[in-house]
Amino acid sequence: LGPVAGRITSLGTIIGGVGLKLAALTVGFAAVTFAIRAAVGTISRAEVQFNKLNAILRATGRTAGLTLNEIEDLSRQIGIQTLASTQKVRDAAGILLTFKSIQGDTFREALRLTQDLAAVGFGDVKTGAIQLGKALEEPIVGLGALRRVGVSFTEEQKELIKSLANTGQKAKAQEIILGALNTQVGGAGVSAAQGLAGAVDTLSEKFTIFIEKSKSGAFFVRMLTGAIEGLADMFGDARMEATKFNS
Repeated sequence: LGPVAGRITSLGTIIGGVGLKLAALTVGFAAVTFAIRAAVGTISRAEVQFNKLNAILRATGRTAGLTLNEIEDLSRQIGIQTLASTQKVRDAAGILLTFKSIQGDTFREALRLTQDLAAVGFGDVKTGAIQLGKALEEPIVGLGALRRVGVSFTEEQKELIKSLANTGQKAKAQEIILGALNTQVGGAGVSAAQGLAGAVDTLSEKFTIFIEKSKSGAFFVRMLTGAIEGLADMFGDARMEATKFNS
């Protein structure tokens, strides 16, 4: 305990020398700096994701039939209603967009089901997007992948899916796959977000979305920047006072 006591004594001497005001300013300075970095990081990550989604939409010829705003609204909705973050749902949406046959309502339902799969233990939303995307893009091959992760289909369903896929009726085959998934895991993501865990997650998601919005986020960053500049000025004044005190 001797070395520990020595360090504590040294810290007390330093604090006594510079004064409690400077110590408080130091803590405030560090806290605001951390907040600014977190806000800027959140906004920049969102910008990266939006740019990536835009690029995928252009590359795929917008075959999904959804705009960036529609995908963003859906991602936020899923992020708020479940324990998945909006950021991860955006990534899952980007994966699903690469499967060109997944379109319209099928895309919306598939994206929701990725979190339902994650909620019952089938990996995370990105893993679910890959597995479900493959199954919907190539129903015959994809059925095997879904079965390997625990999603079951009756023999009648499997035969019907194969028949529809072989006769060029992929959209109907996709409906059967999504229907089977809904009977097994549908709503699991929303149910898992009930109670305290869901309330805390919803608060976090809404705050993150608030920061991400261009106008609000920019204002928030400007406000924090002004605050840290003010603290910097106070820090300088307090340092001058400490110098006078020591002299």
